[in-house]
Amino acid sequence: KELRPENIEYLSKNPVGSGSFGQCFLRRYRGIDVIVKQMTHNETSEDEEQARRDLLHEAKVVSALGDHPHLPMIFGVVTKASPLCLVTQFHGVQQESVTLHQAADNNAVTTANCISIFKKICSVLDHVHSKGYLHNDIKGNNVVLERPSASGEFSPVLIDFGKSLKVSSVTLYRRNGTVMKCKGKSYLAPEIAISSLLGFYERVRELVKMSTRDKPSERPSLYVFSRKIADVKF
Repeated sequence: KELRPENIEYLSKNPVGSGSFGQCFLRRYRGIDVIVKQMTHNETSEDEEQARRDLLHEAKVVSALGDHPHLPMIFGVVTKASPLCLVTQFHGVQQESVTLHQAADNNAVTTANCISIFKKICSVLDHVHSKGYLHNDIKGNNVVLERPSASGEFSPVLIDFGKSLKVSSVTLYRRNGTVMKCKGKSYLAPEIAISSLLGFYERVRELVKMSTRDKPSERPSLYVFSRKIADVKF
C-alpha cells in the first residue's frame, strides 16, 4: 500500500546499510521501528521511473512470499513523493542492524548457533522456492540477525529481494566438462563457474542435508559436523 511520508519519523541521518539501489535507514512508522529502503537515481524522469519500477518489483515479491518468521514484514511503499521508499519491519539487536557478515567477522556466533542459523536460512529458502521465486543475491550482507532476548540465540531474516525473479522466467545453465555453457551471459555470482568453489558449495550443501535428516540418530554429532566443516578445502 502507499504510505504517507509524514507518518514516517526520521530517527537518524546515518544509514544502516547501502548498495547500488540506495541506502537503508532506521525510522519509526506509527510507533513501530522500521527500515526505510530509500532509492537513489539520476535526475532524469527515465531513471526515476526505473527506480520506481524496481521498488514496486521488490514490494510485489515480498508481498507474494507471504508470512514467514525469517522474511521481512512489509508495511508499504512511498512512490508518489520523493524519496522513493520501501518500508519494512526493523530486525536487529538492541536497535542496531547486524548482518550475518558482521556477526561472523566479530566472532559473535557460536558453532551451535551458526548451524541453527543456516538451518533456518535453508527453511526460508525452501519457502521462497515453494512460492515460485529465486532470491538471486544471497550473501552475508543480505541476512540480518535478530535476538528476541539478551540470552537468546541469533535468528536470521533474509532481506533484499530486488534481484528476485520467478523461477519460470530464468534460464537453466548446465556444466559441460569444465566449461559453463551460458550463451555469453554473465552471472550474478561469477564464482559459481569456478570448479573449486562449486565443489565447496556442493560440500556445504551435503553437510546441511546430513544435519537435517528426519531421524536424529542419522544426523552427525556437533563434533563430527564441525570436523567435517574444518576438513572442507577450497
